[in-house]
Parts: sequence; structure tokens; C-alpha cells
Amino acid sequence: MKTDRLYQRWMRCVAFTWPARLSGGANTTPRDVGTSKPRGGWLGWAAQGVHRTGRRTGQRNTLSPKALFHHTHATFFWPKAIFTLTLIPNFRKTTMPQSLTKMYAHLVFSTKNRRPFLDDEIQPRVHAYLATVIRSLDSPFVVVGGVADHVHILFDLGKMHAPVEFVEQVKRESSKFVKTLGRTYGDFYWQRGYGMFSVSPTHLPDAEEYVRNQEEHHRKKTYQEEFREFLKRYGIEYDERYVWD
Repeated sequence: MKTDRLYQRWMRCVAFTWPARLSGGANTTPRDVGTSKPRGGWLGWAAQGVHRTGRRTGQRNTLSPKALFHHTHATFFWPKAIFTLTLIPNFRKTTMPQSLTKMYAHLVFSTKNRRPFLDDEIQPRVHAYLATVIRSLDSPFVVVGGVADHVHILFDLGKMHAPVEFVEQVKRESSKFVKTLGRTYGDFYWQRGYGMFSVSPTHLPDAEEYVRNQEEHHRKKTYQEEFREFLKRYGIEYDERYVWD
């Protein structure tokens, strides 16, 4: 009966909403409430706002409140007020952003001055090494072909490397490798330039066949004639004085 009178005369409901991610944890206990300093957690924080001064004694009410905990909320009873503290967990939908790419490229470059360094003795090893370097650059699909004075590489260009940096690293690492194959290849270098052409996924089988059959293609045409055809087909302007460097 006394509680009913308190509800009618004095009780006041104050609701505090506090995100679960800012709470102090689930280890806070009711004895934290009513102390001179909150011990932390959302209960301790709420206690800062509910300290009352006694009507007769003038002393701070430090008695432990009667608390009822129901999963995410608790209700505390004081002589003058009822405080309801509600925890609302922050159920923000977390999503993982995706950057999806699928770009096939046909890379072509020659040896310096088109010298026929890549003879039958080292050509398979050089092609295999080129494929290994490219796979290490997040490009799992690689097809390497060519003849003694140049190479063709068909691969999927990943999203982690810019084309210029990609080609520079492929050339640098493979050039070092060729020099280790014997004194004959001590002055081996690739040309400084290159050609990179996009390949549609629908044309990928034809491009792969072209790269694998380089020996047959170059029975009738030189590397320079082939490269000019690529440039014209893709509408790329070029200066004949510098394209072979």
C-alpha cells in the first residue's frame, strides 16, 4: 500500500538510453549504485544522476536500491522516484565492401635491340619464370609464349598493382634471372617500352591460342610488323622513332 501511495504522489519515471557499445560491461553490480563515486559501467553512470538528499537528515541516501534486472533493462526504486535504465544494443548492420575486377591483358615486349637471346635452351625456363613472377603479383591466370626476340603474356590484371609498376617488376625480376643462366646472357636486357592491350573475356580463347602458337605466326612476319598491327587495331598513336626502345 505504501508503494502505491509513493507511485501516486512522488514517483517520476526517467528513461536513460545508452548504446551498448559505450557501456562499461556486464560486470557492474547493484552495489555500484548509490556510492559516492560510480564504479564504472552504465549502472555507475546512472547512479550519478539519481543521488538524493534525505528529507529529514540531510544525508545522502547511500542505501542499495531494489533492482530488477531483465536482460537489457533494469528498474531502480527510490523514495522519490523510479528510474528505468534501458540498454538498446547497437545492432548496426555491418557489411564488407567489395571491389571486384576482371581485366585480361595481352602484354608484349622484346629483348633490347631485338637480339635473339631467348634460344631453345633457355626459352622454356624464362617463360616459366615469367609466369611465376606474374602469379606472385596476384594474377593467377597466365599464358606465356614468344620467340627468340620477344615474349607475349596473356594474364588477368589484378586490382592491387598499377600496369606500369606491374610491368617494371616483371621485367626487372626476369632480367635478373636470365643473367644467372650463363655468361652468354650476361648483357641481357629487355626493351624499355612495351605494349599492353585489353582482351575481352569472350575473346580470351582466341588470344590464348595466338600466344601459344607464336612460332607459327612468326614464320611469315617479324616482331615489328606484328607490333604495328596491334597498335593499328587498337587505334594507338605512336612514334616510330621511339616505339622500339
